[in-house]
Amino acid sequence: MVFHHFRDKGGIEVDVVMERGGRLMVGVEIKAAATVTIEDLKGLRKLKETVVDRFVAGWCSTMVNQSHPSAMACWPGQFPSCGNYRK
Repeated sequence: MVFHHFRDKGGIEVDVVMERGGRLMVGVEIKAAATVTIEDLKGLRKLKETVVDRFVAGWCSTMVNQSHPSAMACWPGQFPSCGNYRK
């Protein structure tokens, strides 16, 4: 497994990209806020558009108590497919 950072020409970025075998990618965003907004996911959406079929999942972790239900939100496949974000 290889870990790296994604940034496009426009400055849209993903904090961590995990890549396995040059084929499968998972994007990870780490946010200091207690909530995730749709704007926070733009880097993950851009990564998915860029790597298309190699994108497996996007993960957004927030800085809240781990027992809080919105502490982590995961979007496998289509995005955003879970309601754990705010517009």
